[in-house]
Amino acid sequence: NVPAAQQTWFFRWERYARSTQGRPIETLQIGNGPFRTLVLGSLHGSEAMAVEVVEQLATHLGKSPDHWHEINVLLVRTPNPDGFANRNSLNARGVDLNRNFPNSAALQTTREGTSAFSEVESRTVRELLATYRPHRIVHVKSTRNATGWALCSRRADATAKFLIGFRNLRVGRLEEHLVSGSVESYAIGTLGLETITLAVPNRSNKETVWRDYRNA
Repeated sequence: NVPAAQQTWFFRWERYARSTQGRPIETLQIGNGPFRTLVLGSLHGSEAMAVEVVEQLATHLGKSPDHWHEINVLLVRTPNPDGFANRNSLNARGVDLNRNFPNSAALQTTREGTSAFSEVESRTVRELLATYRPHRIVHVKSTRNATGWALCSRRADATAKFLIGFRNLRVGRLEEHLVSGSVESYAIGTLGLETITLAVPNRSNKETVWRDYRNA
């Protein structure tokens, strides 16, 4: 038998839904452990580094079959494939998807959508949350800062203590930075989930970003 560490793992992103312009919203589930984690690529299509990190994470987890009984991760490559294709933070209808979740304030601009979940992409995320029922959600983003940062909800205190050990991450309390209408506010306020926003630097060298942040 070939040792697990030397096995070649082949996988394929599965189309879960289609975007406004018909592009696939792709997912991949790895592991069958009891604790479920949803890893969401950035809702802003302009954050290409977030997609790169999710892809690298999928490959990394997939090459560790000895640990599949411990993990249960559902990855969403990019919930905004139209924005990603057009290098635009908004979706094809000009809506900021991370303001299109239930909003405690009145909608101020068309960038937030006509109503909560008015966009097929945000409805897809809602459906994934309802069917997969994660214990934790990680929203992967990118930042112009030289170092990354992680904002953790109160339910994620244990994770925050773990992440503080990484010198290249600034760790803060997510509730102090919540934006009305964001997936984070929905996950915390409505679903009561352990919620983490993890942002990695938007560098030109993709390999160094994964090397520096893969352990986190």
